[in-house]
Amino acid sequence: MIDWDALVLTPLIQTLSLEVTVYPEISRPGDLPYKNRGVFSSQPLTVEMQDGTVFSDQQTTLGVRIGDWKHLPARGDRIKINEGPAAGHQYWVGDTSTDGQGGATITLRLTEPT
Repeated sequence: MIDWDALVLTPLIQTLSLEVTVYPEISRPGDLPYKNRGVFSSQPLTVEMQDGTVFSDQQTTLGVRIGDWKHLPARGDRIKINEGPAAGHQYWVGDTSTDGQGGATITLRLTEPT
């Protein structure tokens, strides 16, 4: 059996991840924000609607190694990117899906800075 966590996820996170701050307002109300790491990705998403109009959005995710997270964030928690080109941007968690191999993808939605 292949240990994806040890062979792939751990080296990937160590090499490509960025520091983030998680604000667990939904998943752990009352807990303080905490820092963690994940692989940030953002790419354009274009969908042609039935009437021919085009809907454009941005698909933004944070790939994480579940073993590095005491608690995965819940829908509605906020995540701030601390490094890289997206440093300073804050997002809310739209969804979290696990891959069955020790990893998870957190779908992020842009939150306007206040």
